[in-house]
Amino acid sequence: MKVIFAAIVLAVSITVPAALAEDLPAPAPTPSPSATAVSKPPASAEMVAWALRWRRAAANSYVRWNKARWCWDMERVVLQPDRPRRAASQARWYAAGREWKHAHARAHEGISILRYRMIHPTGCGWERWRPLVRWHWPSYLVETALQVIRYESGGQAGVSNHGSGAGGLFQLLPAPEGWSNPDYNVWYAYHRKFVPAGGWSPWAGCAAF
Repeated sequence: MKVIFAAIVLAVSITVPAALAEDLPAPAPTPSPSATAVSKPPASAEMVAWALRWRRAAANSYVRWNKARWCWDMERVVLQPDRPRRAASQARWYAAGREWKHAHARAHEGISILRYRMIHPTGCGWERWRPLVRWHWPSYLVETALQVIRYESGGQAGVSNHGSGAGGLFQLLPAPEGWSNPDYNVWYAYHRKFVPAGGWSPWAGCAAF
C-alpha cells in the first residue's frame, strides 16, 4: 500500500504542474524599436522651399569662392551638407537650410578677403597681379596678359603716359575714367579692348609680342 500511495503522489506532483502550465498565457513579445518609434511627419513645402533657396544661394557663392581660391592656388571647398530626402522631418530641413545660410555667408566673406588681396597686393612688380588677371581673364590668356602688364607699366597701377594719354596696368588708350583702379583696368583691358578687337591688336606695339 505504501508503495502504491507514493507512486500516486509522485504522478500528481509531476503531471499537475505540466497541466497548469498549458493554461498559462504566452508571454507578450518584446516590441521592437521600430514598432514603438513615432515617425515624424515630413517637412512642409514652405520649409523645403526656404532651405533650397539658401542652398542655391550658397552654391552660387561657392562657385565664385572657388574661382577666387583658384586664383590664389588654394584648394577647392565643397558645399555641405548634402540635400536631405524630401520625406525628412521639419527639423532636418531646417538644420540643412541654416547650414546653407551660414555657408553662403562664409563664402561671401572668403570672396571679399581674396578679392581685396587681389586689388591690393603686397610687394612690387608685375607678377603680383597674377591673381587679379586670373580673376578677369581666361586662363589660357593669363601668361600673355601678364607680359603685357610687364612691358606696358612694369606692374605700376598708377602710371600714365602723358604723351599718349595711356594709363594703368595695361596702359589703356585712351585711358578711361577710373583707369588707375587696377581691378577696373584689368577688367576693362579684357572686356573692352581684347574682346572687341578679337585679339592683342590694342597692344600691337608692345614688346611682349
